[in-house]
Amino acid sequence: MRLRNISASGVLIDSQLNLSEGVELMLDLGKSGQYLTTISWSRGGQAGLVFRQPFDLSVLAAVRPDVAPQRWNRPSYLDRSSGQASPWASGWERSELSDLQGDLEGFLKR
Repeated sequence: MRLRNISASGVLIDSQLNLSEGVELMLDLGKSGQYLTTISWSRGGQAGLVFRQPFDLSVLAAVRPDVAPQRWNRPSYLDRSSGQASPWASGWERSELSDLQGDLEGFLKR
């Protein structure tokens, strides 16, 4: 399972398991603690879990996730001082609004 987001009332997870609504789960957040949750919905490999009691988000502030890198290395294409142009720059830097609308129109329609 992978935690996608968290709030005071619940979490969104990705899961390959077939989770049934109404089932209680123990959510283990490592050093942040363990919390009882109830599955409120489950569809398409995702599920919403509701905390039994409101979750205090401040407990996460003192704990760094194991997957977080110690330092993020900025890719060279984001550094304008390197002289290397972004592979996307030419298509976006000087476009008119009508050009952008035409380029994005297929993406904006359902």
